[in-house]
Amino acid sequence: MGLADRQAMASFKEKKLAEQLAKLKAVVGADVAIEIDESTEFTKGAAAALPNAVFDRLRDDLKKVCKDELGKQAVREAIKKVVVKYTADSKSPSITLDGGALTIVGKWDGSGGSDYPSFDDYKKYLMSKL
Repeated sequence: MGLADRQAMASFKEKKLAEQLAKLKAVVGADVAIEIDESTEFTKGAAAALPNAVFDRLRDDLKKVCKDELGKQAVREAIKKVVVKYTADSKSPSITLDGGALTIVGKWDGSGGSDYPSFDDYKKYLMSKL
């Protein structure tokens, strides 16, 4: 990552990460850690796209999964943290749940399309795993 990329990620963490944590907690009913894997070469555009491309979509789908106490309990038991990774390969977006970590990989550069999981992708995945 270049300096501008690192500055954009630092700004996201400083100014927007706490808000994203609070919004996730409101849906799930418990703290969920967020880990941004910066070793995967986030770009400035990716840092800017994270609120919508990752967190709005994830939160909207979690609302559907956590629509009742059974759903909230299943999510609280299964997801302890959300790990976000960047890939330059737009054909390799993925969602995995392993060992309490929901790992989301995408090309978070604002390009859209099939570069990263979309609305309902999280819901479909989680409903099949919980």
